[in-house]
Amino acid sequence: MTANSVFLVNNAYGIYVPQIFAKNFIHAIANRSDMDTYLDDLLYGPDNELYWESWDMLLDNAKLKFGDKVYELHQNDGDLWAVPVDELDQISDSEFEGLANYANED
Repeated sequence: MTANSVFLVNNAYGIYVPQIFAKNFIHAIANRSDMDTYLDDLLYGPDNELYWESWDMLLDNAKLKFGDKVYELHQNDGDLWAVPVDELDQISDSEFEGLANYANED
């Protein structure tokens, strides 16, 4: 990731990474009103039929705010990170490949 990326959830939680994120970082979502329906799906857990679709929506659209910095979510080899939007161009191609490989492991 980048120098100012924030590690959020370890991949050891497997299918529960999205639910753990929703429980622990809901307060940091800057555009929460746009994400409420998806967060509800995640809080319900992986038995919710919309769990993975909602997770994809959050990964693609959620903005987090810690202090005065805005972040986007990124998964790399299953680990969940918050990456400052002004540092997104610093993510290496191999890290993006890790994201694609993780998404295709199902």
